[in-house]
Amino acid sequence: MATTAGLHYRAQWDDAFGARGWKLDGTEADPEVIAATPYPGEVIPTSVLIHDLLDHRLCGLTLSDYVDEAIALIQLARRTGSDPTPDYVRMVDDDLLNGLAGARTLRRLLPEDAAASSADEPSPREAVARLRDELGPGVVRTLLLAGFARAGWAGDEAARTAFRANTGRDPADRPALGRALQEVFVEADDHVQQRAWDSARGHFEIAPEGVALIIEAPESARFPATPVT
Repeated sequence: MATTAGLHYRAQWDDAFGARGWKLDGTEADPEVIAATPYPGEVIPTSVLIHDLLDHRLCGLTLSDYVDEAIALIQLARRTGSDPTPDYVRMVDDDLLNGLAGARTLRRLLPEDAAASSADEPSPREAVARLRDELGPGVVRTLLLAGFARAGWAGDEAARTAFRANTGRDPADRPALGRALQEVFVEADDHVQQRAWDSARGHFEIAPEGVALIIEAPESARFPATPVT
């Protein structure tokens, strides 16, 4: 039985970023999810969309939650050998230390006594400011980074179990699946760009014999399944 995941393409998304690219079904209106192109990073051989699919969606994780991202980064590390630490640092320095994460996130990442000491503050920004005053900025930063690593590992087994349930595959298959999905994603994106479409809709398909990306609109196109070995 095949596992499918819907996709939406826009030449320019009507959001704060206005980026060209693809989003998974159900995230079209989520301002926290930036449209992805097939371009991989310097270290990770697959694009952000493949991360969203293999390490988030199929592992039962949302795309807009800090703790879910902590868990997904562990899944990405298992799949590609990448180091999740730089992303943990970025989320702590750019978001959490600036009060951009909710109180629930702070409670989930901080030790119980540290979280309790700031629980009465009216906003996350004020809660973080109080912690920095009481413990020192370096301690708060260290506790949050440790919280990300702890939360990411604590969710590992549940994520792997969800992947098995959602795909019928062993999580050990994910490196090969990622490479195959990346290949068909590149082909489909080239197809769309060559035709200068403003929008498109389709889906990924993960089947026992391989994977494919099927474009359904504005006209149908199927990119042949790539055997997964």
